[in-house]
Amino acid sequence: MAYDNERFSGREGYEIVGFEKSMWRVVIDGHWILLSADIDEFVIACANLPVLDSFRKRLLEAFEGTYEGPLEHYLRCEIARGHIAGTTTLSRKHYAKEILRSYGFWDI
Repeated sequence: MAYDNERFSGREGYEIVGFEKSMWRVVIDGHWILLSADIDEFVIACANLPVLDSFRKRLLEAFEGTYEGPLEHYLRCEIARGHIAGTTTLSRKHYAKEILRSYGFWDI
């Protein structure tokens, strides 16, 4: 069964946030879910895993897509999560290394 975005957003109750119209939010059972889109990638974030899993399941039933597992890369950023410490680290070191190598500055 396929839905269009307006039908799905109406059913789920999410709304656009920000000015780019590529990020949405919804509150389910008191838990915030944030969705971000970039061309052909979506990121869904929620602090409550059961709420996140349930929403993701409904989203994938409504739209064609796949679940690729926990987020490790997005928009050329490496993402590392420290669940125990409650931290998230974003890094572009691989991109910096690629740029430096492409211009011959890596081995200086």
